[in-house]
Amino acid sequence: MTRLEQLRALTRHLTIAHHIPGRVRFKLKLGALASQELGQLSQVGQLKQMIETMPGIRDLRVNPAALSCVVEYDPAKIPPPLWESLLGAEECEQVTQALDRIEHHYQTFARG
Repeated sequence: MTRLEQLRALTRHLTIAHHIPGRVRFKLKLGALASQELGQLSQVGQLKQMIETMPGIRDLRVNPAALSCVVEYDPAKIPPPLWESLLGAEECEQVTQALDRIEHHYQTFARG
């Protein structure tokens, strides 16, 4: 499975509920709780730590009861339109570059 296919498998469960530059709120669709893709994310705390330490991310707040999360970010480092492109798993250079940065950060984070 390619990275874009993996991204599509995960992002099909998310919607952007609200977005202003510097702050985006995601909602998890109710049916996602039974999905195989999200069921594999057993290390939610570790995933949250990894995302919080990504360059450009200022804060990540998860509200399990509301099935939502808020990401506060630096719009100078993460262009606001990139969120929609990532959520749509668009085949474009910006998404490919963002996935490269995310993968590099993940590899660095995993090594500790």
